[in-house]
Amino acid sequence: MENPNTRIEKISAIIFLIVGTLEVLEYIFIQGLFSAPIVILASVIVGIVNIIVAIISKKYINMLFYALLTIALNMGYMLIIGY
Repeated sequence: MENPNTRIEKISAIIFLIVGTLEVLEYIFIQGLFSAPIVILASVIVGIVNIIVAIISKKYINMLFYALLTIALNMGYMLIIGY
């Protein structure tokens, strides 16, 4: 049987990938004033959840990876839109 921590890591990584893809697509095609804060908030929440899961699993490299990815996903919004 699979370790529950490994299962949670896989699920949270897949959710992060989906939210990140939606954020990039929203940034490229829509850049809406209503949809941008929702997507930013979703990516920050999912990123924080992934960071917490990585800390619990004692995978500190993954924790840094998710922190940098979360910041990188939102940098375009912070620079261009001005949030």
